[in-house]
Amino acid sequence: MKKSIFLYLIIILLGVAFLQSIAAEKIQVDVKNSYNPRDEVTFKIILYDDQNNVIKENIEYEIQNFYTEVFKKDTLMSGEYSTFVLPENALRGRWAVIARARGTETRQLFTVMEYEKATITLEKQVLLITNVGNVPYTKPLLIIIGDHEETALVPLSIGETKSLTLTAPDGTYDIRVSDGTEENTLEFNDISLTGNVIGLEKTEQGGFFYRNPILTLFGIVLICASIAIFVIRVLKK
Repeated sequence: MKKSIFLYLIIILLGVAFLQSIAAEKIQVDVKNSYNPRDEVTFKIILYDDQNNVIKENIEYEIQNFYTEVFKKDTLMSGEYSTFVLPENALRGRWAVIARARGTETRQLFTVMEYEKATITLEKQVLLITNVGNVPYTKPLLIIIGDHEETALVPLSIGETKSLTLTAPDGTYDIRVSDGTEENTLEFNDISLTGNVIGLEKTEQGGFFYRNPILTLFGIVLICASIAIFVIRVLKK
C-alpha cells in the first residue's frame, strides 16, 4: 500500500516537472495594424514554450473595442487563423486582440479607421438619410429634381436619421441624389411630387411633444403637482 502511494507521488511529481518543462514562454498574436469598418480581420495566435517550440492547444481570446467592450470571445488552436468582420459602425480607435493561456496573457492592438457613411432612401417624396458610419456625417448632398439642383447640408451624429421632403408642382419627376461617393449616387425615376415650388423642406421629427420639449416638461410638472394636491386633500379629510 505504501509502495503504491509512493509510486503515485513519483508519477505526480514527474507530471508536474513535465508540465513545467513545456510551460508557456510567450503568446504571439499576428494581426495587421489597421482596418476599415466592414473589413474582414484575419489574425493568428501562437503559443510557445521556453524553448521557442510551438505548443498545439486551444487558446482563449477576446476582441475588445476602443471602450474595452468585448466584441467577440472564443478559443483558437495555436498556430491557426481566425477571422471576423467589423461592422459598419465599428468604433474608431484602438482595438485589441487579447490571448490567454497557461497564466500568460498577450494584448495586440490594431486601429479601426474613421468611416463616414450614410444610407439614403426615398419613401414617396421624403428623403431619409441615416448615419451608419463611426464618425459624424457632414457630406453635402446634391439633389436634382428634374432639371433643378439643390444642395443640402444634413449633419448627422452617429446613428442619427434626418429627413427632407422634396417638393415640386404636381407631377412626376426623375430625381438624382449624390453625396460625392459612388455608393451614394442614386437615381429615382418617375417619382410623384406635390407642392408649390421645386425645393426641399425639412421634415419635423416626432410629434408635438418631441418638437416642444419645454412645454412638454411644463405639462408633466403641472400634472404631477395637481395629483399631489389632490392626494393631500384626500388624506386631510
